[in-house]
Amino acid sequence: MTNKNNCIPDYAVTMRAGIPYYRTRIEDADGKRVALYAKTPEELYRKKMEAREQVIDAVFRKENPTVAEYSRKWLLMQSTKITPATLRNYTHAVENHIIKPLGEMYMSEVTTDDIRMALVPLAKMSAATYSQVNMLIKCIFYSAERSRIIEYNPLVKISAKGGNC
Repeated sequence: MTNKNNCIPDYAVTMRAGIPYYRTRIEDADGKRVALYAKTPEELYRKKMEAREQVIDAVFRKENPTVAEYSRKWLLMQSTKITPATLRNYTHAVENHIIKPLGEMYMSEVTTDDIRMALVPLAKMSAATYSQVNMLIKCIFYSAERSRIIEYNPLVKISAKGGNC
């Protein structure tokens, strides 16, 4: 039977305020080196594993945003090109008709069927609202495709009735 302590690496010991601490360094999600300190090697090992999980999660979320995250980012990018009134209208439409039904999904997970299902309640509203949301969702997904956030654009099969991006 192997000893549990054999799995824990040797860490450097450093003094902080007269107290010895074990230290290691890891890279964060931005590629910067961050020091981790603990009083025991076991505690430092646990901290290191937790930090690695957080870094992996942060990198994944950075590379795979949700529809809500990317839609809000897209609105921010558009804010320099459109009037404040148009931005308010777009924000209202995005929040209520795109983020509510699709917001929790990752951009790369959204399918054509998901988008069609999100557009179903809009069919009962005015043609102008339907067209505006259709145009906005196309603009958001085409922008994500150009930015290489997604490889496949699920809107390729959706009717162009909503306008240009």
